[in-house]
Amino acid sequence: MAATDGAHFDFIVVGGGTAGNTVAGRLAENLSVTILVVEAGVGNPDEVDLISIPSNAMDLRNSKHDWAYKTTFVKRDDYERIDKPNTRGKALGGSSSLNYFTWAPGCKSTF
Repeated sequence: MAATDGAHFDFIVVGGGTAGNTVAGRLAENLSVTILVVEAGVGNPDEVDLISIPSNAMDLRNSKHDWAYKTTFVKRDDYERIDKPNTRGKALGGSSSLNYFTWAPGCKSTF
């Protein structure tokens, strides 16, 4: 649900990844507070086939759902800089939304 202009919140959680959603969930246990979760990416990852189908995981690298960070390794023997992708999720659910074949839906009673 999108926030309306001029809305006021008791708590603003920046980042709708695993940790941010956990914090927001705990705060929401108090029904008298209002919470805004700010996420830069997709609000509902289930609406994006690339995210919801585990076999598409490698296609998510450098997509609009990835922050496309690089990790730099330095190989010595003269000097060789090697940039490796460090895929980080830009969607509600954060990097855990990108799956990488570790996707395992929980049973409804668990959640």
